[in-house]
Amino acid sequence: MKHLKLPGYAYFLTTRLANGLQIFKDEICCQLLVKELIYLRKELNYQIYGYVIMPDHFHLVVQPSTGSDISIIMNRMKGRSSFLINKYLERTGKLWQKGYHDHVIRNGRDFEEKIQYIHNNPVKAKLVDYIEDYTFSSYRNYYLGDDSLIKIDIPVYSIST
Repeated sequence: MKHLKLPGYAYFLTTRLANGLQIFKDEICCQLLVKELIYLRKELNYQIYGYVIMPDHFHLVVQPSTGSDISIIMNRMKGRSSFLINKYLERTGKLWQKGYHDHVIRNGRDFEEKIQYIHNNPVKAKLVDYIEDYTFSSYRNYYLGDDSLIKIDIPVYSIST
């Protein structure tokens, strides 16, 4: 599938693990993915506005820097995390499904909807009863001021737009 590349826009991204894997039930696998997001953010200079890591997929709201795009971010993230996670799990083979889904964030309302969707995902999936109880979500950054796992960038969107 061809992905739209619009400089200066943020994207809501979703990618799934291959073959029904649910490796992100393992907290260390989640930490390895977060480590890669932090490493690649420094290397590719993108902004992270929101995320959630679910047992078999993750959602991310990012804004690529000039000279980069979401395909570079996703390809690098999937490649590096596959290597590290497979090594930790002592497994070989495909970790991620091919490709990813993307959605261009058009305005503040769209941004707010995607962030709320991300934050409510663990409750909707019945992984926790309360949003604040889920560790691997940017909800903790936005509403609890907890940047201990990963620092979230300040959004440029206004809810009123």
